Amino acid sequence: MREKTYRRLEGLSRIRGGYLSTKELLTAGLTNRQIAALTRENRLQKISHGVYYLEEEGMDKPSDHKALEMAMVNERAVVCAQSACWLHGLFRDEPERFTMATRRDDRHKMSLPFSTTRHYFAVDSFELGVKTVDTPFGTYQIYDMERSLCDCIRFRRELTDARCEEIIENYKKSPKKDLDRLRTYAAALRVSRQVDRMVFGKRS
Repeated sequence: MREKTYRRLEGLSRIRGGYLSTKELLTAGLTNRQIAALTRENRLQKISHGVYYLEEEGMDKPSDHKALEMAMVNERAVVCAQSACWLHGLFRDEPERFTMATRRDDRHKMSLPFSTTRHYFAVDSFELGVKTVDTPFGTYQIYDMERSLCDCIRFRRELTDARCEEIIENYKKSPKKDLDRLRTYAAALRVSRQVDRMVFGKRS
């Protein structure tokens, strides 16, 4: 491949945070055969159909790259539970598995290059607390802090006791917390008793 094409590709990559579509790669002068060769060489990482990440020295993926890549595979998916809490700053360490939510009737296959847990929600609860995050490299959906905390309590068997306590304690210290919203979400998601006990310290 000509050095000029490499330089053009790397320049485009830096603008796009490393993420490039097949169309952009072809426009930059690559052929489908060259794209396949770069993928085999691990210079290009295939994220999903038609989306690649260019491995480039001196450039790391953004900290929320898993959320971005989730949206590239399925723009309707939402970051939820543990992963949402981590992105909201309620965890010190990133969870081992990336947690995401889709509607129960969403049959979109979601093959991603990292370990995931997918939760399916009914239509009436799926939209509760959804926020859109805009970044220089794309957008993705995430549940807000209160919804994410409620989901961690609902799915607490997926967490260690220490991690669950960490989420709750960090939420209680957060200047961004909204306790009224938390109570509203807890009632809608039917975890009011658990939230009263675990967050507010009320006894049954």
